[in-house]
Amino acid sequence: MNIHPLAVAINWPTDRLPLAMWGTGSGNTVIATGLKLVPPGEFFERPIFSSQSNARVPKYIGFIPYDTFCQFEDKKAKPVVFEICSSLTWAESQLQPDSSENTSIEKFSLCLKRDEISDLLRISSHYSMSPVKGVNLLPTLSDESYVSSTQGVLDDIRKGKYYQLNLLRYFKLSKPWSWEFICRRLFFNAGSYGCALRIGGTALASFSPERFISIAKTSDNNFDLRISAWPIKGTAERSSLDPAKDEDIKAELKNSQKNLAELQMIIDLMRNDLIKVCKPSTVQVVESSKLVSLAHLHHLQGEISGILKSDLRFKDLFLAFCPSGSITGAPKIEVMKTIRNLEGRARGYMMGNCFISYSDGTFDSNVLIRTAVSNDNCQSWEYAAGSGIVIKSTPKEELQEIFTKCQVISK
Repeated sequence: MNIHPLAVAINWPTDRLPLAMWGTGSGNTVIATGLKLVPPGEFFERPIFSSQSNARVPKYIGFIPYDTFCQFEDKKAKPVVFEICSSLTWAESQLQPDSSENTSIEKFSLCLKRDEISDLLRISSHYSMSPVKGVNLLPTLSDESYVSSTQGVLDDIRKGKYYQLNLLRYFKLSKPWSWEFICRRLFFNAGSYGCALRIGGTALASFSPERFISIAKTSDNNFDLRISAWPIKGTAERSSLDPAKDEDIKAELKNSQKNLAELQMIIDLMRNDLIKVCKPSTVQVVESSKLVSLAHLHHLQGEISGILKSDLRFKDLFLAFCPSGSITGAPKIEVMKTIRNLEGRARGYMMGNCFISYSDGTFDSNVLIRTAVSNDNCQSWEYAAGSGIVIKSTPKEELQEIFTKCQVISK
């Protein structure tokens, strides 16, 4: 069936929330139609390997704030984990046959009946997506203040306090954007690892292009699982009107010593994270710098992988990797403390991660970059964008990078 998952999200009945959705910008999307809340602590203690079976059915979906594993309290944003008992799934953009319902799950947070799902799909099949004009973003910190903070980070780097720090700038949307508008914006601009959440008064819409960590089976006859990390660093704005100029922009990014150094530092950091959870001598850098092109910009991406140890819990993964090195810096512990002091607030869901876990032990997740969050039933939205500051950074260029990363909302 040719029904776009975001049309389903737009037409989702507001009296039948929560809504949990993975992969909004990819050809493979999951929307849970039957789920229940699971205490995050209970999920974190579950062994990764115990969930393996021959079938690959969505089993858990979760949204983890940045601050959860930073030892910083955040009263607004809490981890949300759902067990999935039924779902709508898309493969290569085509809606697949309904998943069988798991009737053993009791005390549902949500369970749409088959006739309700049929009605939802029928309504969504007639919905036609149309472009949504961007909205101005109002910074909570002036340009001058952000440049000054960036200069302070550079001074710390020169003193040897740390090597790289990712500094966020926060924005408010200048006018209200309804859930329908934010989903239509997602339709045209979402990265491959976008996601969405509505629960209570909280709404989250992520345009994320960044894969965080993934787990895949090494073969059908082997219980070994391969874990990979996919950091993104380095940014350049696309030239959509001039192909020749855009080729020059890509070449400049691929050969930028500053951006390559930024990426290599985070690859090394995440390689060390992998060593904590992988079998000895299995961790390797698969890709040191691959160009990734999105709607408005280009990035550089790395890939590191290894074979997981067999006695791990999900908690071990999150403790080893969260928050992502790509949105903290190096060394991670030191920069997390400095980030909290500089930004003066919790990051909440922004720069956290969304994950989906399957019954065969496979797993995927994103970094919640390019993410808009509302805490008042979509009446107002907040957005954040950051830049990785290294010794060769210049404050004005970092400020321009922030503007570039805001285009998923503003352009």
